[in-house]
Amino acid sequence: MRNPREAIEKAYAHFGWPMSDALRQRLDEATQRQEKFQSKHEYTLEEYGLSKDWIQRDLGELLDYYKLER
Repeated sequence: MRNPREAIEKAYAHFGWPMSDALRQRLDEATQRQEKFQSKHEYTLEEYGLSKDWIQRDLGELLDYYKLER
């Protein structure tokens, strides 16, 4: 989760729950840790049965729609 505080604040607001200053502080700390996090995992398309050719051919319109690199 990129921004834990924002996600939790939205949930609290949705249910009308009050949020303590202590919780806000802990969420700020979690957000700061998350911003520095870098996964050590590296995956390839082939591990998931995918290929660049398939993505280009079958998902090209979707990539274009979201302005993602082809």
